[in-house]
Amino acid sequence: MSTRITAFADGFTSASEPSVSGAVQENYTLLNNQSLTNIVGLQFDSANIKSVFFKYELERVGSTSKKQAGTFQLVYNTSWELTFGNYQGDSIIEDVLTEEYGVTLSVTSLGQMQYSSNNFIGHVSSEIRLYIVRILT
Repeated sequence: MSTRITAFADGFTSASEPSVSGAVQENYTLLNNQSLTNIVGLQFDSANIKSVFFKYELERVGSTSKKQAGTFQLVYNTSWELTFGNYQGDSIIEDVLTEEYGVTLSVTSLGQMQYSSNNFIGHVSSEIRLYIVRILT
C-alpha cells in the first residue's frame, strides 16, 4: 500500500489525512487607536492545531467607511507564522501603521492573535469578520 500525500494550495503537504474543524463565521470588534492588543477569544493551541485558514472582511467606519476582504493563514512549524494572501477593497491591513484607518495583525508565540489600530477620525466602529478553517492534529 502506498502512502497518500495530501497537498494544499499553499504548498503544505501531509502524509495523513488532516481533521478539519467546522468552519463558521466569527466576528470581533476592534477598538480605535490601540497599541498591540489581544483579540479576545482568537487563540490557537499548537498542541491541537497546526494550520488555520481565514477568509476575512475588515470594516472601519469613521469620517469615511473603509472595507477590505481577503485571505490569510497561520501555520505552526516550531513557531506560528502569519501569511497574508490577496485582498480586495481598501488597504486597511498594514505592516506598519501609516494610514489613519490602518490596522496591523500579528500572532504571538502562544498562538494569540493581536492587532493595533490607528486613530481613525470620527471613529464609529471597527469589526473583523472571519470565516475560519482549523486543521487539527
